[in-house]
Amino acid sequence: MPWLNQDAGIQLWKQQEQLLAFPALLEQELLVVADNLYVRHAGITVGKLAGQQLVPDHSLAMSTLLHPSTVAVSLKKEDALQYLRKEQVILSDAPTGWALVKYENLPLGWVKVLPNRVNNYYPSNWRILKSGSN
Repeated sequence: MPWLNQDAGIQLWKQQEQLLAFPALLEQELLVVADNLYVRHAGITVGKLAGQQLVPDHSLAMSTLLHPSTVAVSLKKEDALQYLRKEQVILSDAPTGWALVKYENLPLGWVKVLPNRVNNYYPSNWRILKSGSN
């Protein structure tokens, strides 16, 4: 798993098509709870399996589980606002593939850089709907 910090002490769980990360120290407790209750959500969603590929989840971008060498792209304020509006963001120097988007060293979410465009994976229901200017 290229995005996960191997020193985080986590156990990976597959639930339907989602991959979840849960503290390894609490694995037995989770098993006991899962045997007796319906577990709606546990841990941090790492991503969703789509065919042979893992699409990283927004929760992973916001977590402390990210490996320090995860490909990241820093945005200026206006570009970061475009990203948060789920609009097209132009990245001229980013390598092809998944990248973490940051503003002032704070994670915002994921993009997938393709040869001819950038796909914005910011959650649609969280996007900024109104502009701050008058």
